[in-house]
Amino acid sequence: MTPQMTPQAWQLQLAFGLCRAGRLLVLVSLVLTGFALAGPGVSDRVLAGLSAVLLLPVLYLGLRLEIDRGLFQRLAAHRDGDGQALASLDTALAELGWKPSAQSLHPLAARVAGVARLVKGAGVLVALQVILLVLAR
Repeated sequence: MTPQMTPQAWQLQLAFGLCRAGRLLVLVSLVLTGFALAGPGVSDRVLAGLSAVLLLPVLYLGLRLEIDRGLFQRLAAHRDGDGQALASLDTALAELGWKPSAQSLHPLAARVAGVARLVKGAGVLVALQVILLVLAR
């Protein structure tokens, strides 16, 4: 008999899916940047250049998503039922200076929502790249 998925397990699966979507957005951004810099038919180099520059924040968001993917993968493998793994993660982040130590524990749902915000931000930037590239033609 297959064990039933908990809400936390589903949240982790959603986080993985969001991280994969982020990978796809980075790939699309790279392709758009290639078209902007070397594509035929680009008449407005300023708009094409602006489109290409948007790759940088997309890459940053992609990097953040890859880090999060690894953390969510580890949390899924740990099967943290009592929240100890999340508390340990917060302690590690505070020790690295990546999170204020006085901040309370973030529930898993809030972390998944944060990943969703990163993916939405990357999506908006890729959409801007498309618009700028279309206007540059």
